[in-house]
Amino acid sequence: MSGFGKFPSLEAFLVGYEADRRMAERAKQLDLSATARMTRRRKDRDVVEVDCRIAEVEPDDTSGSKHVRVQVELTDVIESDGDVDDDVQSHLASHAYVLVAIQYDNHHPEIPGLIAGVVIRVRGEWITAERAYDVGGDKLSVLHFTHAPIGFVIVGGTTYR
Repeated sequence: MSGFGKFPSLEAFLVGYEADRRMAERAKQLDLSATARMTRRRKDRDVVEVDCRIAEVEPDDTSGSKHVRVQVELTDVIESDGDVDDDVQSHLASHAYVLVAIQYDNHHPEIPGLIAGVVIRVRGEWITAERAYDVGGDKLSVLHFTHAPIGFVIVGGTTYR
């Protein structure tokens, strides 16, 4: 599974999602006062931190930025964002899988030990299944930006940023 919805790769989806997010953010900014704009800029991503078990390891997406793709089942929610908390809690309760995209390159090393059954902690930006589908992706919630400056992945007690 290298594509994601109408996109030829997960990377293409993430680039499309980011462009759509920025466009929506600009539209919101035009409707806000200067004070409200500064406050909103500080919180323009829906960041969550979860514990999860890797259910399935998919082939890496090597189109553009390289990403390890794993489907996970949430086991605990450490921190959530009010904008996406209903979706996060729904996944925790239903055991529905979430696609986690973990970028690796010269600045973000590939993480060892990402195999089915391993429990990991992940912090990153949560994209609801509906939002992913609205911009042309699969109807599957996605956790990405799992590296600095926003996120991280903890495997076997080691933190990868």
